[in-house]
Amino acid sequence: YINGDDAEANNDNNNESYRRVTINQSTFDLTLQDTTQREKPSIYAWKDHGLGANVTDNGVTISTVDVAGDGRFLVGVKVIDIGGGQYRYEYAIENLNSHRSGGSFTIPMPANGVVDTTPANAPYFHGVPYHSGDPYSNVNWNTSISSSGITFSSPQTYAQNVNSNALRWGTLYNFAFVCNVPPSGGAATIGLFKPPTAGSTATTATVGTIIPSPDGMFHPLNDTCAGAQGIATGVTNFSSMNATTDGPEECNVNGSAQITNDVWFTWANNSTCTNPMTISTCGSSFNTKLAVYTSCPTGPGTALACSDDNTTACGTGSNNSSVTFNAAANTTYLIRVGGFQGAMGNGVLTVDAPFCPPPPGPANDNQANAQPLADGVQFSDTLAASGGRAAATNDGTASCGNSATAADVWFSYLPQTTGTVLLDTCGSTVDTVMAAFSGTPGALVQISCNDDNGGNGPCGSAQNLTSYLAVPMTAGTRYYIRMAGYQGALGAYKVRATGGNGVLPPANDTCANSTTITGPVTVFSTVGSATDGPTHTGCNFNGSNQITNDIWFNYTPTISGTLTADTCDPSTSFNTKLAIYTDALCVNFDARLIGCSDDDAACGSGRSKASAQVTAGATYKIRVGGFNGATGTGRLNVNVTPNGAACDPDVNQDGNADQGDIDYLINVVAGGANDTGIDPDFNQDGNVDQGDVDALVNVVAGGACP
Repeated sequence: YINGDDAEANNDNNNESYRRVTINQSTFDLTLQDTTQREKPSIYAWKDHGLGANVTDNGVTISTVDVAGDGRFLVGVKVIDIGGGQYRYEYAIENLNSHRSGGSFTIPMPANGVVDTTPANAPYFHGVPYHSGDPYSNVNWNTSISSSGITFSSPQTYAQNVNSNALRWGTLYNFAFVCNVPPSGGAATIGLFKPPTAGSTATTATVGTIIPSPDGMFHPLNDTCAGAQGIATGVTNFSSMNATTDGPEECNVNGSAQITNDVWFTWANNSTCTNPMTISTCGSSFNTKLAVYTSCPTGPGTALACSDDNTTACGTGSNNSSVTFNAAANTTYLIRVGGFQGAMGNGVLTVDAPFCPPPPGPANDNQANAQPLADGVQFSDTLAASGGRAAATNDGTASCGNSATAADVWFSYLPQTTGTVLLDTCGSTVDTVMAAFSGTPGALVQISCNDDNGGNGPCGSAQNLTSYLAVPMTAGTRYYIRMAGYQGALGAYKVRATGGNGVLPPANDTCANSTTITGPVTVFSTVGSATDGPTHTGCNFNGSNQITNDIWFNYTPTISGTLTADTCDPSTSFNTKLAIYTDALCVNFDARLIGCSDDDAACGSGRSKASAQVTAGATYKIRVGGFNGATGTGRLNVNVTPNGAACDPDVNQDGNADQGDIDYLINVVAGGANDTGIDPDFNQDGNVDQGDVDALVNVVAGGACP
């Protein structure tokens, strides 16, 4: 599949898939087999089915090579021992997306190498024939043999004939020869057919593959920097067994300044993301060393980053390596992996690419972040990309306007009075579709939907492509509005809700948006707030265990002691409930609940007061809401009083210093209730832990105070 957006985003190497078919030899009908191998170029079928349908041929090796500023080739190879000291080398090269195309293919040959040219074993070329009006030549490639290697090449250069037979975009060619040299890892060269373009001066591309061995021994595929193996983000298993050392001294650690028996990889950051990335050999079976370059090094000291033992990244006692650095945009890196003082073995190379999240779309792009509307106040924005922000995406559906899968944005409305609320998109330039829902994000139920207003509502027939709904709504119930474009159209829109006296919710309506308490008195309002905290069976007052229409605060005391939070101020206008939680998280509320209150006799009817033990410097969460949906305004008072003198062993305040006090402190240290308000840091070491229990045991037994 070809998509210009992918190319512009440097994400065009995943656009080919393959699927196996069988062909009826009489009718030539095709029958699909197996499943589509998504994002897997067809050359991989050679390996996947090389020994028969669904029988993998592990003798096939496939490498990738990227041409800077251009595209990707994939090179497959299989070497067959045909006996008599002869080896048949079979290659396939697929041009995945290189505009410059392949014009030649050269495989090096050692001095003692002899290419068999007898008719039975003569060098072989096969190219896909052009037809049906294609202007390109079908003349086979030339073959030339020299003392340094064998070269297959287009019959003419680009300068001689722009339509000469070349390995063009989306095409695969085959090459083969027989010689008297056993295989080894090494580097072959693809000559580029078309001349360099802006941003690239390369005329060839070097690929790590299998070639006739330079010394008669088998070395890893990527034994040299020139033969570096292209890898993708993630984990690559490798072996450095029998690798030679071709890099300079680098990374002088523990008295060793060389990365021995090295193998090489390339990884391309085909994006503009420049955040940190990590490359590691954590989990390898031998003592590794690692270096990263931007080009094959010509001398020492050119590594961008290097590592010997990295116990921080790989674990205590590990002798594996890891480097982290800021990636450069659109840059290919050479990764050199070897051993410490000759160590070799099997390894794991992990590349964690830099992460740059895509530019976010509109703030209200999904249901969970619906934009609240106030009564009669029009909201304006666009569904399209704007100001560096991405366009809206889809996370909902609707029954009208062919907009079920269209990009959408979301709004919420909380009426304060029951009645009909009018929704409109008057003034929008995009052809709008609007739907109203009840329920909660992720479980919404459509109430009504409108595409064109039909002349109804305030927009009138002059703005027929805008939308209008009249929706019955109940006071205190939050409703959701989806706005999209007809048939997925993008553009500027306006949305308004009128009726129901809806107000914007407080800024700290959700736990995630808790505000910080900075003084002893905080004026607040819960009008327009929703309920996002859980029920607590331990806070069941007057038959209600929920704090409704809640708002949230964070509080960090400067001293340890007893924290008291209350809404006792006479100006508080409604029946309140409140709760106190440890830390500033918004999860596991039941486990973190340390105080709660509904009506408090000392405050007067309908007002609340809760206390809990707190530690200086720790942050606590305070939740304020109403009883059975009550909302209003009020004042939240917070203060901390220091605990009494330390080392009173009667921590349960029953008049005795005994096992009951030890049991009480064990429960408090474990996070249980602290009804007596004692300081659980019994040994005053700044921590609440087993040490406090041990100190109390000692004091109860007659020991000295800590």
